[in-house]
Amino acid sequence: MKKWNLYGWIAAVALSGALFLTGLPGEAKAQEVCETELEHEIQEQTQLEEQTEAETPEQTQSEEQTEAETQEQTQSEEQTEAETQEQIQSEMQTETEAQEYMQYETETGLELLASQETTEAVPDNYFEDFTSATAYLREQMAQHQTDIEVVVVLDHELSEDELTARAETILKEAMAQTGSSREGDAISSDFLGAEYSVDEVTDGAYFGCFFDYTVTYKTNSQQERELELAVINKMIELCAGTPSDYEIVRQIYDYICSTVTLDTTSTDENVLAYSAYAAMQHHRATSEGYAALFYRMCQQAGISARIVSGTVNGEANEWNIVNINGSWYNVDCAMDAYKNPLTRNYQWFLKSDADFSNHVADDAWWNPTGAFYVRSEASYDVPETDRCFVGLAYVDGIWHYYRNGGVDEKFGGLVEYNGAKYLVQNGKINWDYTGLVLDNGTWRFVQGGCLNEGYTGRNTMEHGIMWRMEH
Repeated sequence: MKKWNLYGWIAAVALSGALFLTGLPGEAKAQEVCETELEHEIQEQTQLEEQTEAETPEQTQSEEQTEAETQEQTQSEEQTEAETQEQIQSEMQTETEAQEYMQYETETGLELLASQETTEAVPDNYFEDFTSATAYLREQMAQHQTDIEVVVVLDHELSEDELTARAETILKEAMAQTGSSREGDAISSDFLGAEYSVDEVTDGAYFGCFFDYTVTYKTNSQQERELELAVINKMIELCAGTPSDYEIVRQIYDYICSTVTLDTTSTDENVLAYSAYAAMQHHRATSEGYAALFYRMCQQAGISARIVSGTVNGEANEWNIVNINGSWYNVDCAMDAYKNPLTRNYQWFLKSDADFSNHVADDAWWNPTGAFYVRSEASYDVPETDRCFVGLAYVDGIWHYYRNGGVDEKFGGLVEYNGAKYLVQNGKINWDYTGLVLDNGTWRFVQGGCLNEGYTGRNTMEHGIMWRMEH
């Protein structure tokens, strides 16, 4: 609008000038010069305005670009500030977690281990209480480990006398009764002795109590594993179809009495003869071996039993007590085992104290005394049909088969004894027979009166068994 107003003003001026000049004779040239100059000025003014209009959009575009860059910079600064706040929060969270972890270490006392500058896991023999330490020692002793270290971390110091007393208490309680066939009396009966040392290490706030034991046993760890497996397998066999605890105990008693020979010649140097391993695997042991095996087999069947040490007729001996239907009874396998089968008659089986003469228990700490182990006032009423020995027995230089109170001269067949099977004919083992025997519908090969399960002959025999042919 301003441009058009300017032109309208110039046109009006030019028109008035023209009229004025026209009315003045002799001044035409001057008027022409003025008009020419005026046209030049108008052209220059027009060009200047057009240039200004062209520059204005470029300036506007530059200002808009500058404003966009300013916004981007503002957004970048805001993003940087947000990232900074997130980093601060992350560092605060990390610091909080670190404080919580340090608090955990402080509460558990395990920063004592951190002083060793190690990233390894806490050893399985480090504990925060003596109960857990005792359980660890018990398991190691059940496995018959010899060098055992136990560490207990406390928040207070123990004197040397207190450490020594603790070492003895841990050892004693490690052999306490637990109900396991591998623990309790199974450990103490095989235990010969232990040496121990104590030490204490501190970081100023917590105290590590070190108990190092060196334990000796009657058997080694390999023999212990063999015994455990043999007991499990035998109890699976004896308990099959057995209806009651009494029947199970009687089966155990008969098995031990008929398969283990009493060793009366071993000295203290032959410690193996005093073990359950000797009774189970060698079938020859002292009274200690009898009692230890009876204990382990009962406990494996879930029947509570204990080993009692004392004297019989003034001589050192061991026997058992066993719980049947809530009552405790005395049992002495060794006293019955070496009797003639005709006269054994369960004389020392499930007896009351009154009927268990000449047995005097010790007062040692492992002896089961006290109200919890009070014996039944009356002996167990063993049925007459169970009193008679059934099986092979060596009497007067001959292996006879006994049943119903005497030698059964009419019996014939394979009979198991000490893990092997023997051919009985006319009530005694026939050592001269070699050949085939029909046993429960299967033909088996007997060699020298004993079943030979490893024999194979002419494709008709395999592992002592002849396969029957159907025609």
